[in-house]
Amino acid sequence: MQLAGNRDRGLRSFVRFGTASGRANLFGRFASSGFVWHGLLPGRPADDSGFAVAYAGAGSASRDLTLARYGRAVHGETTIEVTHRIAVTDWLGVQPHVQYVLDPGLDPTVDDALVLGLRLTGTVAR
Repeated sequence: MQLAGNRDRGLRSFVRFGTASGRANLFGRFASSGFVWHGLLPGRPADDSGFAVAYAGAGSASRDLTLARYGRAVHGETTIEVTHRIAVTDWLGVQPHVQYVLDPGLDPTVDDALVLGLRLTGTVAR
């Protein structure tokens, strides 16, 4: 959804929801939302800057297992992400991102995690 600006430059948002059988899957539900600003930085009209939050809710079997194993249930995993896609050329992009993951893997014995990543994207034909 376009929130500000125009098609070539501006703020867009997204929302995603998903569900699965909580008895058969580690995660039974998912939701994410975020913003992407195309052309936010002066002199970088083709770059994208983004922020997102995602939540994956534990399935009922996962909650029961963590409760039995660790004495407490973890109800979900949350990820917060900041990213910036640099348009190197019209066909090549470099995208560093930083994520902070709360309750990774639904394991209460594992500390929250800081994840650094780098993605390369290329377009072969349009």
